[in-house]
Amino acid sequence: MKEEGIPFNTEEEKRDVYSHVENVYQNFFNKVLSIRAKKSNTTNKIIFNRENIFTNMFCFAKKLYIGSVIDSEGDKYSFDKPKHKIMGVPIKRRR
Repeated sequence: MKEEGIPFNTEEEKRDVYSHVENVYQNFFNKVLSIRAKKSNTTNKIIFNRENIFTNMFCFAKKLYIGSVIDSEGDKYSFDKPKHKIMGVPIKRRR
């Protein structure tokens, strides 16, 4: 991205890039789904929405992960203090 001259230093610049990438993917999937629906002579009823943007993530398997969320369906968290999300991983606490 630096080679293309896209600024990616501040939190706001990173959020702008993530938003642009999200729009690109959303448009791509909508186009693919409309083409598939047209080939099947039907209407497209599938709508994809993203849930979270992670700064880092450790994935064990499908629906088993631990990560640091900076955007959860529009709720924004600071890059310095992200929301930690644990999904499907058993956690055992010691007393």
